Amino acid sequence: MFEYFDPELPKLKSVVGENGRAEARRSGSTKFQITVSKAPRVVGPADISSKIAGQDAFVQSLNRLDDELIISIVAPAYTASETVEGFLRLNRDPKNSVIFAITYIDDSLPSIVEVSPSTAPDFGGTVVFIQLTNFPIVTETHAVIVQFGSTGAYFGTSISIISSKVDSTLLQVQVPAFPVAKHEVNAPIVVKSVRQTNRVSLPCVFHFQKKGISIESLEPMQTSILGGTTVYIKVAFFHVGLDNNVITVEFGDVLVHPQNISVTSSAVESTIMVIVTPQSDAGMV
Repeated sequence: MFEYFDPELPKLKSVVGENGRAEARRSGSTKFQITVSKAPRVVGPADISSKIAGQDAFVQSLNRLDDELIISIVAPAYTASETVEGFLRLNRDPKNSVIFAITYIDDSLPSIVEVSPSTAPDFGGTVVFIQLTNFPIVTETHAVIVQFGSTGAYFGTSISIISSKVDSTLLQVQVPAFPVAKHEVNAPIVVKSVRQTNRVSLPCVFHFQKKGISIESLEPMQTSILGGTTVYIKVAFFHVGLDNNVITVEFGDVLVHPQNISVTSSAVESTIMVIVTPQSDAGMV
């Protein structure tokens, strides 16, 4: 299907709920911010009407930014877990209407409120924080499973329970390595309770990006053919820990002895090594 639209009429730009997504709770009202571009001049909330799944939605406030109108509405409760249609009518003029969709979720089920950061390199090792609601109270890390992707083959490690209460749980998890064929893959995260197997969180999207190892800096950039110069190397996306025995460094065809390699810091984003250069022939390596 191909669509033609009138560029002079209002156009929907975004729909954002309390959890950062176009999702509403079934049990009660949910606040949304709806951004509309090419919006006509609107005096106040009384000039806007809205319905969601046939029910009136309360228009709370509005704010104009250039040609965009940011409208705050309150979505009513709903009886089913499904995606429904809603509309905003500006100046109560049918011509100035925008259609949007929101998904009602069963908020009695565990759900992921936030994952921070929400993006990680494909080779794993990034530490993320996962905040949940309605998750069973847990005190032991082996009682929690954090699954990445839908195949059940990739799981978070080094899980720490920061806090676990009736209404909120905060976990610290190390992201696993995840296959990324090209640039980026969106993988659902699901958190499970081992003891209460029916208490599985609703999925939340996590982004894996393909990252290649690269040398960011090398100081100094030259040395005598006699070697013995201390060189500092910063390598991006090369997380190896502090064990120099797992690293091989070559200057041209000359292998650096492990005793002349020292890792001063190592994280997912970068690793800093101190190298004592070996002897070599003159020239670029």
